[in-house]
Amino acid sequence: MDSLQPVIADPFVVSLRSALGRALGWLTYPRKPEELFAAFAPRQFGPVRAEVVALEPHFDGCATLVLETDRRFEEHRAGQFVALTLEVDGVRRTRCFSISSAPRGGRGPRHIELTIKSTARGAVTPRLVHPSIVGATVELSQPTGSFVLEDALPPRLLFVTGGSGITPVVSMLRSLDRKAIREGGPRAKVTLLHFARSEREALFLAELREMPWLELHLVTEEALGRAPSLDEASLAEVVSDFENTRTYACGPAPLLKAIEAAFAARGASHALTIERFQSSFEPGAGEGTGTVRFARSNKSSNDPRTLLVVAEAQGLQPKSGCRIGICGTCHCKKLSGATRDLRTGEVSTEANVDVALCSTVAIGDVSIDL
Repeated sequence: MDSLQPVIADPFVVSLRSALGRALGWLTYPRKPEELFAAFAPRQFGPVRAEVVALEPHFDGCATLVLETDRRFEEHRAGQFVALTLEVDGVRRTRCFSISSAPRGGRGPRHIELTIKSTARGAVTPRLVHPSIVGATVELSQPTGSFVLEDALPPRLLFVTGGSGITPVVSMLRSLDRKAIREGGPRAKVTLLHFARSEREALFLAELREMPWLELHLVTEEALGRAPSLDEASLAEVVSDFENTRTYACGPAPLLKAIEAAFAARGASHALTIERFQSSFEPGAGEGTGTVRFARSNKSSNDPRTLLVVAEAQGLQPKSGCRIGICGTCHCKKLSGATRDLRTGEVSTEANVDVALCSTVAIGDVSIDL
């Protein structure tokens, strides 16, 4: 059989496409070309829409939204998330949420579930867990994220979660449970170590206890009489050779920091995959220098804060989601100049590359395609 050769794009064609895309952007500014297409043909180019058909409360401030999506919504992989956009007091706001239902869940092929815990001062989450949300229409991105199970299951799986960090993992467990029902059991030994304030606030607990193939360890602050903690020794009490076990973790930053340290101590960081709902930097942090110029709007500012905050201070409204450098909603092209990514500290000097506005600051003078 002939070997497959990589197809290399013609540099001229790539350059031409880039130039055409930039020209369309200038012609349709302040709207993006795809937004203009959506205005004329919303069924083909508009955002995916979904109706909230049910709200299932868990405890105060936490509930599961059941959404019926339109036909363009692609099937998710267990563990992925979506960006949800909702109009709040006349302002469109976007937030990211993990999908807690399994792919092709029991409610129907066009239904997904988002389990949401509201924040007291949040602009969006309190609305999403209130009964009045039922019947509302929201916009969704396509499912995204790499916190997913591998196609071939390893012999052993360990999940470590805390609080609402169980939401992407329960999608994986539900997927495995459906597989277990079909095949008589998953072809892997599966352990879940979950941390919660109390049994009442341990999401999906009754359902998890009904999965006979799952080894469940629940640790609660209520039972301990103190805040639970995790280290190498306590993790080894659950899985003695955890360094040889494929592990997925999601939860509060202290929990993730502790499990990273445990795996690093045994030289097994490669066996650990983490999903973060929080970032290590402070959103809007002021560490930049120089002038930020927004090329299409002809505005500029000498502001040390993140590019997203600087843009908003200039009256621009770039798309954004998590605001902590995770979801990718606010990616925008940097035309020239140097920037620093606050998540990694990495400096970029390359022109015409995408940067995450919410987690990037200017290092010297920078031009942004906005």
